Amino acid sequence: MSSRILAVDDRDVDCFQLHIAAGQGIWAGVRQALGQAGIHCAQIEFGSGWLDASVYHTAPPETSGKTLVKYGAGIDVGRALLLSANATYGYGNDGAPLLHCHGLLLAADGRMHGGHLDTSRCIAGAAGLRAQLIATRNSGFELDLDRTSNMRVFHPVKRQEARHGI
Repeated sequence: MSSRILAVDDRDVDCFQLHIAAGQGIWAGVRQALGQAGIHCAQIEFGSGWLDASVYHTAPPETSGKTLVKYGAGIDVGRALLLSANATYGYGNDGAPLLHCHGLLLAADGRMHGGHLDTSRCIAGAAGLRAQLIATRNSGFELDLDRTSNMRVFHPVKRQEARHGI
């Protein structure tokens, strides 16, 4: 059995603060800010903050055996406190930007929820959202086939990027 741990060494990184404005979706806020800064790949850690709308998915086992798991329908939590979330921003299909984000939510009824956040449907509350991000210059993340799950997932890759615009 071989290791599933994949790594690429890159010590040339930049750290930034990211703010997503009230009423803006997480995906729109991240894509706009990173696009303007010329950032193509990053690791993002969100601090806690209120979401006016929140939707997440879980990935139960896929019963046909074609893939390891299959994302279920979105679970709409409504207004919730985002306790924490971590995301990877990189290259998706055909080189388009892609954000993969897992988070922990506290719903208005006091129940905890967690899973893959639907970042296009998670909307920042009145105070907006803050995040720390680490942008890489010589490495990045690209979708590729994972032979264990038989799904396309982010893999680290060596990449020469231009200096970030911030």
